[in-house]
Order: sequence, then structure tokens, then C-alpha cells
Amino acid sequence: MTDLSFLKVYASNNTSLMKNFIQSFLDKTPAAVKKLEDHLHEKDYHALSRSAHSLKPQLSYMGIKSANNLVVTIEESAKNETNIDHLSDLTRDLKQILEKAYSELREKLKEL
Repeated sequence: MTDLSFLKVYASNNTSLMKNFIQSFLDKTPAAVKKLEDHLHEKDYHALSRSAHSLKPQLSYMGIKSANNLVVTIEESAKNETNIDHLSDLTRDLKQILEKAYSELREKLKEL
């Protein structure tokens, strides 16, 4: 689900720094996803697009490619207001992927 290869390079294999990045991701990402859901519920597609865009770097650092692909789709659909009917399903799928990633990242924190 996750691939910390990029993070290892980015943090120069500094495990303390890697732990900080992972913990920050675990602390902040659920609130960011909640914002996505709120924007979707409010039909504020511009804000939804911006919020999705802001998640991309964090997902890349954690190597969660499947979630990153969903966020790109959410961002583009919201920005262009296309396939609006699918945004709810995409957001749900994103949450499911992230729940699995959170568990995996918590385990990786213990290993570092």
C-alpha cells in the first residue's frame, strides 16, 4: 500500500526525520480528507479541487500511488466540474485506501 523509498531519499535515511514525516501525515491527513468530504457535500467544487491538489505531495512522500491517482482524478473532475456524480465514490475509495495505508504506516513507525 505504501512505499517509503522516496521518503528515505528525501530524508537522507534519517529515521527520526522519517518518523516525523510519517507522524505528521497520520495526524493531518484525516482532517484533510474530512475537508474534501465537506467541500463535496457543500458542492464547492473549486475548494474541493484545491483541497485535493494539496494532498498530492503528502501522498507522494508516503508512496501511496493508488490514493494519489484518485486525488488527481478528484482534483481534475472538481476543477472542470465533470463526472461530478462519481466524486462521492472516488472520495469513499480514497478513504478506504488511506485507512489501510494508515495501519501500514503505524506499523512502519514501530519498525523505524
